[in-house]
Amino acid sequence: MSVKRIAIVGAGPSGLVSLNEFLHTNSDGTSTITTLKSDNILLPKSPAFEEVVVFEQNDDVGGVWLYNRNYDPKFPNTDNYSDPFSVRPNLNTPSDEELEGYSKSNPLVKPILEDKVIENLWNKSAVYDDLFTNVPNRLMRFTSGFDIEVDGTDKESNIYYPFVSHDKVLEYLKKYADKFELRKYIRFNTVVEKVFKKGEKWIVVVVQFDPINRTERWYKEEFDAVVCSVGRFNVPFVPQIEGLTEFNKTHPGVLSHTKSFRNTDDFKDKKVLLVGSSISAIDLLQYFIPDCKEVWLSTNSSTTKYVDDDANDWMSQVLRDESLPIHRCPRIKRFLENGVEFQDGTIATDFDRILFATGYHLSYPFLHIEENKDKEYIKIGSGDDYQPNYARTKAENVYLYIFTIGEPTLAHIGLCHNPLFFLVAEADVIAMAGVWSGAKELPPIEKQKEWCANRLKGKTSKFQMYDENTIIPYIEDCYKYSPNNRFDMTKIFIKDEVKESKEVLKTLFYKYASGELKN
Repeated sequence: MSVKRIAIVGAGPSGLVSLNEFLHTNSDGTSTITTLKSDNILLPKSPAFEEVVVFEQNDDVGGVWLYNRNYDPKFPNTDNYSDPFSVRPNLNTPSDEELEGYSKSNPLVKPILEDKVIENLWNKSAVYDDLFTNVPNRLMRFTSGFDIEVDGTDKESNIYYPFVSHDKVLEYLKKYADKFELRKYIRFNTVVEKVFKKGEKWIVVVVQFDPINRTERWYKEEFDAVVCSVGRFNVPFVPQIEGLTEFNKTHPGVLSHTKSFRNTDDFKDKKVLLVGSSISAIDLLQYFIPDCKEVWLSTNSSTTKYVDDDANDWMSQVLRDESLPIHRCPRIKRFLENGVEFQDGTIATDFDRILFATGYHLSYPFLHIEENKDKEYIKIGSGDDYQPNYARTKAENVYLYIFTIGEPTLAHIGLCHNPLFFLVAEADVIAMAGVWSGAKELPPIEKQKEWCANRLKGKTSKFQMYDENTIIPYIEDCYKYSPNNRFDMTKIFIKDEVKESKEVLKTLFYKYASGELKN
């Protein structure tokens, strides 16, 4: 393959580290990232790639960490609220022929006809005011910027230590971008709406919205390779539940998804139903218990007894703690005129707020287009084989969760769900840089398909889930395709670092839940 021009979709953590990795890859298949000292990481004299362009739909770097007081709609504006392509539909995009001759400097200008076009982009951050990380700060960074420090993250001045508040993560990402002068490669306020292959080139169709002048500015460009680095927290998932649509219409403002949550101001002294039992639900529970009049928690179970495979996990221990002042409920069976019925027949009414902490779909609307109707560049299915009414998080036809089988110049980053997201995103792009620079070759397609089949064996859910220990072999597999002499990130891991930090999360939970710490 010949890769000279690369497009990256998104300037969040994975997009930034992708850009930086490509910029520091030599044409001979080596890397200039050979040390943890960022001052010694220099641009190559003979770069492997002629141009790398990042398209970012927001006005700055950071992705999900780019906190915004504004938020996406509290609840999807569609009756088909559990379908990602109904929640975030494709835009009315000009055809390939219509865009001929137009470019970044000379775009096709069209009027914005409906405000909901911009509202339905789902491009606002899901970060809320009091969010702090659940991974030690030492691991919330890249090896190519490992020594970039942010003030206020040390043990003496940080109540969350070894974790940090969300603003410190964003500050790190901005410092990383500044350190390597990455912004000049990024086109901000630019939405990628189509990616499809024409001959040997990938066509990327983008639009820039101008709300003031109410115009859309469209153009297309050709690339040799495309990196999908859009993150996991864009399109919210809400399960299909009998009566929910009618309830939402008759009780405006009661239903919402955590995507729009910013603080507990709208929940104080209210009767609240929190739907979900993953990390996002537990995070919110610690703030709801001291602030809300009543807290009801509906988990994804058929009984009030919480069931989980790992009884030693701190979140499982919290959910089993009978001393917490919460009403435990199984999953919702249906919505009633003024309340809900749970799977065990229990009925509860008069909720002031019902918040869905039910996760997000993996969604690539720019691939879900007419031009790709006969393609399966990536197949996204239910994250639970036994529950079709589940977030679409199962990714297939992607070798190492990175390379599209049969089209290795279309790559994904961040599909692997794990606590070490920053470093695993970096491992993903290290493999891309090695393969696309010609330093390494992928195995035959049959071997790639075999890898995809093997990783599903014995699993009915949590298909891309890894913990801090099982992720290490995956990172090592990525490194088999790395540019020659690239720094080996496995050298930075400390045994049980993440495991020991979880006790701090548990301690913080109880301090917030008891009111000892205030948000």
